[in-house]
Amino acid sequence: MTLDYIFKPFSVIQDTRLSSSEADYLCLIAVFQNNGGCVASNNYFASRFGVKRQAAQRTINGLKIKGFITTNEEKSGGKTIRRTIEIIDEVSKQRLLKVSNKMLPLDSNKMLPINGLVSNESLPLDSNKSYTHIIQDNNTTTTAKKQKPFVYDETFQRFWEVYPRKENKAESQRQWRKLKPDAELIEKIIGDVKRRSQSPVWLKEDGKYVLSPKNYLHDQRWTDEKPEPKRGEPGWLPDEAEVDAILAETPQGATT
Repeated sequence: MTLDYIFKPFSVIQDTRLSSSEADYLCLIAVFQNNGGCVASNNYFASRFGVKRQAAQRTINGLKIKGFITTNEEKSGGKTIRRTIEIIDEVSKQRLLKVSNKMLPLDSNKMLPINGLVSNESLPLDSNKSYTHIIQDNNTTTTAKKQKPFVYDETFQRFWEVYPRKENKAESQRQWRKLKPDAELIEKIIGDVKRRSQSPVWLKEDGKYVLSPKNYLHDQRWTDEKPEPKRGEPGWLPDEAEVDAILAETPQGATT
């Protein structure tokens, strides 16, 4: 099945229960469900949206936890050989599984890609509230007015380059802009990210426990109180009582 588009209604975009990536995944699942069922793997989602397999798995798990989808796995020899994903959230089913009581065609020749939109002639009667999002490059030439690309701030790009988890970039920049960081705060944030990037927690299981960049900025995690280093760790110093005990045990005239 050739798939160049996903149908993404504004009602889904504006659903505050969904992150932007969850909305994209939900719409792609709906396309398959409208055409016989979704058996896409995490690797498939990762390749479509240009992320790592672990990131795709986190997004699918997020949709499950929030009650948008359910999955059914067929196993053989303890390994999953087939996974079926189904949308179960009633509001999302009404939004995505029917368009004017008619399924959205996958390969309609009338659907002309126009920088993330479709031409008016291809839209259903009530689809002025929705748009089609391109997930594969298409070389179709049109004379339609192009949308301006999303521009990322230079200071945000510095943060993004050092942050190890690459997801929700647009949402992360919105959080960055809300902070309005000055030069001093920018250096503090970047320094904290570099320190955390070498910490055992963030290095564990191929970065599984790295915070989402959007949440890191929203929660201002660089303000977390850092634990005191333990004995023998870099930066550890004995307290005053220990210093006095060491001096008391040192013979007069000797050096420690």
